[in-house]
Formats: sequence, C-alpha cells, structure tokens
Amino acid sequence: MNSEKRCKKVLLQKEKKKKRNKLSIRNVLKKEIIYASVIIANDVLYAPLHNWGGSTHPTVTDKMRKFAWAMFYKEAGIKRAKSGKTKKKRMAAAAENPRASRWKALALTKKTKLNIRMPQRQFIGDSRELSDKVQQKITTEIHNILNA
Repeated sequence: MNSEKRCKKVLLQKEKKKKRNKLSIRNVLKKEIIYASVIIANDVLYAPLHNWGGSTHPTVTDKMRKFAWAMFYKEAGIKRAKSGKTKKKRMAAAAENPRASRWKALALTKKTKLNIRMPQRQFIGDSRELSDKVQQKITTEIHNILNA
C-alpha cells in the first residue's frame, strides 16, 4: 500500500511539471502508469482520423477560400504585375500546374461542405517497438520508486 501512494505521488509530481505542445506527437502522447496497466493515448481531436482513417466534412469558409487563393498564387509562381506579362498570360501558365489547379478549384468551389477521405496513418497501436519501450519505461520507473 505504501508503494502505491509513493507511485501516485511521483505521477502527480510529473504531471505538474509536464507542459504539452500540441504540435509534437511525442509531447501529445500521454503515458500514465495506473496500478498494473499502461495507457497510451492521444487527446487531440484529429488523432482518431489519422490513426484509423475515415472521412471528414469541413465547412468552406471565406478565410479558407482566401488561403486557397494565396496558395494558388504561390504554387503557380504568380507575383504582382511587375513584368510586362498580362494577367491572362500569367494565369494560362498557372493552369498547367496541377497543384495550383487544385488550390484554384478549392477557391472557386460553390460547395459549403467538403467530403475529404483520409487514409489510415496509424501511429498508436500494438507494435513490438512500443511494447519494448513501455516495458523499459515501467522497469525504470519501478527502480526509481523503489530506490527513492
């Protein structure tokens, strides 16, 4: 019973020290030792979609359209009219670029909701490497608790 209290105390101290950065997968993975089990989870909203795949339906906003136009001009290499080319010639050259065409299609779409299918990109699940790391982490934590 005394070792359980010590284990909880160590975990609470680590939780207080821990600061998360949602941009890093390593920092988002949450590791908790609760009695004899290990929970590895990710509480970011888009994590299940990436891990298992599926479809999402984002709303097309004015801000999104503005971003799509900016990306279109960037991908097409179109800059302000400093050269002698007309706008028609610059746009014709951009039409040949497939990446730029996709951004233009998004900017000009009349849809209010998109249907985006995301392939599975699993980063949490059963794996030999994960099992080995969990086992190593458990043994080091147990040694630290017992030697403290």
